[in-house]
Amino acid sequence: VSRRAWLAATRLTGAACFIWFLKNKNKALRKRILTAVSVLAVFLACLGMWQADLLLTRTKIETRLETKSFNERRESIILAEELISRHPFVGTGQGAYLYTLVNDGIWDKTIPGPPIPPHNTFILAFAEVGLLGIAGLVLLAWGVLRQITYRREWLHYRSFVFFVPLILLGLFDHYLWSYWSGQAFAILVITGWALTLDIYE
Repeated sequence: VSRRAWLAATRLTGAACFIWFLKNKNKALRKRILTAVSVLAVFLACLGMWQADLLLTRTKIETRLETKSFNERRESIILAEELISRHPFVGTGQGAYLYTLVNDGIWDKTIPGPPIPPHNTFILAFAEVGLLGIAGLVLLAWGVLRQITYRREWLHYRSFVFFVPLILLGLFDHYLWSYWSGQAFAILVITGWALTLDIYE
């Protein structure tokens, strides 16, 4: 799974939690959270100083491994655009992206190594379910959210805390769509969000 995706999602999750912390009026809870965050920050700082070389190994884009990774991801986006142009409305079918990529002759078999999907959940989803599938998913999500958040302004902030990190993770990796563990993670986050709602309020 992409490290950049997890780092981005972690940063935004931290920012969302910080906003929640500022809005929370429970002083005792805020004090406990501050204590826990301070201890964690000291631990991470010590770990960072102890293993600095290990942590900074892949932070430089000019290294050979990072350049190779960047080129592969750029190429995967180009191939995805070509595949989408051939199957724009109904897509390739769930889980059939790589098979169709090879079967349609888009993937150059002389290239060493196997084909890889685009490192973007939304592009991969579009390629597999097409315009009609995406439209259906968007309408379903919009209908559910509209019913739940109607006249409940506090739910908009709560939805931000849960969904924006998930969306950011999806922008930098295909993990949430192509792996069962990613699908389970997405379901877990959505379930956690749903459990915080009081639809009978």
